[in-house]
Amino acid sequence: MTDIEELFTAINWISPAPEEDVQGGDEECPIMAAYEIAHGYPPFLHIAFDELHAHGYEALGNFVVNWVEEQFGRAPETTGEVLYGIPIPYEGVDLTHWEDRIRAAPTIYFVETVLGDPNAIIPAEQLSLIDLSRVENPAAYDPGRAENPLDYDEEDEDLGLDTVDEDEREEVNHLAKLVSDFGQAARIVFCSIWETQNRIHSVDKVWLDIACAIGWAFSATGNMSVDYTENEIADGGWEMADWNDYEPAHSAVQEALLMMKRVDPGRDAILFNPTARRILRENLKLARSLLKEHTHDAYKHCTELRWPSLSTAIERWADSPARHLRQRGGRTKTTRPESP
Repeated sequence: MTDIEELFTAINWISPAPEEDVQGGDEECPIMAAYEIAHGYPPFLHIAFDELHAHGYEALGNFVVNWVEEQFGRAPETTGEVLYGIPIPYEGVDLTHWEDRIRAAPTIYFVETVLGDPNAIIPAEQLSLIDLSRVENPAAYDPGRAENPLDYDEEDEDLGLDTVDEDEREEVNHLAKLVSDFGQAARIVFCSIWETQNRIHSVDKVWLDIACAIGWAFSATGNMSVDYTENEIADGGWEMADWNDYEPAHSAVQEALLMMKRVDPGRDAILFNPTARRILRENLKLARSLLKEHTHDAYKHCTELRWPSLSTAIERWADSPARHLRQRGGRTKTTRPESP
């Protein structure tokens, strides 16, 4: 044992301790949480002891919670939750939540206008003998959950019950189908932009932002923290990452947090940058062609897409609000002397 470990062990004997059988949850266990984190990140024991020595036992719990939030972007409710594993945030788009729908829909609809035929979109089939007005996403209904789904209380969150109207429910189903239909082309665009960045290290930031917006909206990034929601992880039976996996988990979450910071700027670029829209439109069409020609091997050809710099004077002018001033106000007329 190191001196720090011996001191921590001694403190653990005299400090207020949780129940012996506590496995995590509501109980406060700052000393045990520090030990758990140190399994994957040994320096944390020294950091935590410095905090304990400077501010006392009562401050250690808040320190642990704040440290975990800084590292992983999500604060555990208590230090006891840390004993379950790493509290990774899952930021995937949940189309049943209006906040995510507002952010993701413009990107999804743009891809639809490029690749899809709105008249060919077939709504999800309606399930019979179910009160659909009480089910937010009928396509996600599991008939094995109860003999009579209507026996569930309206506040049952597991079924996704909510006070949504029919129009909102139809939009959720429509967007979900678009994500399914165009997800492969979206993934090729995402892979192409980031692969280009990895090769030449000079892709314009706007393309990286657009890649993250598309990747998040279509769950196409390959990063579970960006592609999955909390409910999907729970329903899929995924277990929390162990603190022994600190390094890969921390790296993945830092990548995910960077992507999520780019999502909104990328969406805005798709909405308001005409040059970026034009180039993105052509690359989406090329991605669809690659899928038709190469099917499953299409991703190997993602470098055929091109993402030119938008920094030339002409493109800067095309994207500038100043370009529209002449159209709105016109140029002041001047009187020229007539030629002799």
